[in-house]
Parts: sequence; C-alpha cells; structure tokens
Amino acid sequence: MTMRTKHEVIEDALKEYLRASKQLKKEILDRLEKVVGMERKSIIRRFGVLQRRKEGYDWNDHRGRPVYYTPDVVAALYEVWEISHELCAERLHPILGEYVNVLIRDRMWNHSDEATGKLRAMSLGQMKGFTQSFDKVISGGGRCMTKPSSLKEVIPVRRGPWRTLRLDSVRSTLWRTAAMPSRENSLGQCSTAIFHSSGASWRPKWEEAAKRLS
Repeated sequence: MTMRTKHEVIEDALKEYLRASKQLKKEILDRLEKVVGMERKSIIRRFGVLQRRKEGYDWNDHRGRPVYYTPDVVAALYEVWEISHELCAERLHPILGEYVNVLIRDRMWNHSDEATGKLRAMSLGQMKGFTQSFDKVISGGGRCMTKPSSLKEVIPVRRGPWRTLRLDSVRSTLWRTAAMPSRENSLGQCSTAIFHSSGASWRPKWEEAAKRLS
C-alpha cells in the first residue's frame, strides 16, 4: 500500500472520526492502525491536517515553495489554449495578450484581474510545462490520415533509354497531357522527362527532353 493510498483511507474515515464519541474514536484508530500500518499518533496528526485543510490549493501546509500559478490561472491559460486550437507554447506565448484583449473586449473573459495579470506575466517555460499536461485531441485516433496521391496514376512515364526516343512520341504525349481536364492537368503531370533507366531508380531528364523538343 502506497502512502497516497494510506492517506485516502484515512481521509475516508475523517467524517466518521469527527462525529464519533471517545470510545468510537478509539475503535476507529485501532482499525486504521491495522489497515494502513501507521502509528496511532501519525494517524491522529493526519486527521488534524485533513481537518484544517481547505478545498483546492489554499490549505494549511507550509512545506515547499508557495504556489504562484494557482488553478484559476491554469484554467485561464487552458481557455486561451483551447481557443487557439491547441497551439504549442512557443507560438502561443507571443500572442497570448492579443487573445486576452479580444476576449475582454467581447465580454467573454470571466477570470479575475489577479489571474489575468499572472497569465500575462507567465514565462515561456512555465507555459510550456502547463500546456504539455493538457489533454490534446488527436484526429483520426492517432493514425495517419494522408493518402497516396493519384498523380502517379495519371502521369505519363517514360521507361527505357532516351537516345532511342522519337521526337514525335514525346510531342504526342505532351499534347495528350495538356488535353486533360483542368482538374488533373498540372505542370507536374507533364513528366515524360522521368524515366526508369535501370529498374532501380528514377532520374529526371528535363534538360535533355527540352533539347529534343527544341
């Protein structure tokens, strides 16, 4: 059992412990000693900490550095990050103020002045740490959504040596390509200057083809 689990078990018994009589409190402590394996005094101290603790970040525990970017600041950052279509911190940081100004102008900003000021003053490193922890929407379930182009089906390809190529065949191929519908006709389709020389690689021969057509 981890320490976090032990604290959760003690927290579940807090309300019962506070309402119980002296005899019943003794029984609760005996039970918790066996369940969580902690000393009696440690359980009593934990009950005291949980009783004095407030909801959220503002609770009576002075360990470590004080929290500066409180949950309300993180919530404001998440709202801007979501509106920006989940921009990375490097791109969002320079334009964050513009987003906040527009939201305030349109009366769509419901965060306090303190949270807004902290958000405007947030460094790039802090913003990067927060945005990396946000849940991101992955289109297509993480699978690649791209498909192979249909150009390779319509591009005329020359296979074989160029020295035996007849000029009239090249001209006729280019004319057929130029006569294709506008949706399929593009400069990349006039690629009779691509050929398969050895069966292992494709090599462009634009200059040689241009000389033969001139």
